[in-house]
Amino acid sequence: MLRLLPLLMLLLAACDDGNAGSTPDLATPDLTFKSNCGHPGDVGNSLGIGKFCEHQSDCPSKTLCSQLGDPDNFFCTKLCAGGDAGADECGENAVCACDSNGRGCGLLSNYV
Repeated sequence: MLRLLPLLMLLLAACDDGNAGSTPDLATPDLTFKSNCGHPGDVGNSLGIGKFCEHQSDCPSKTLCSQLGDPDNFFCTKLCAGGDAGADECGENAVCACDSNGRGCGLLSNYV
């Protein structure tokens, strides 16, 4: 058993990459974040439509986090009437869209 100790010590020393105690690079984006719509850093328009959110508290008042209705979407939205009310109701660069969950505001860039 004592003969194996030097071999074990040699193997452990070979595993040290010299970065012991270093901190991870927090500026590296999480490329594994799964989202159909909405990504960290999205700021949305002046009403907050399209702003990234993970929780309702991330959205401005009068908007909802789409995560409440779809676990793969992360943007602030709000209910809308539809038709030609898009910019008036949803703010600049946004549209009132309809899907199986109802009508809601989304940024035009999400639909192109």
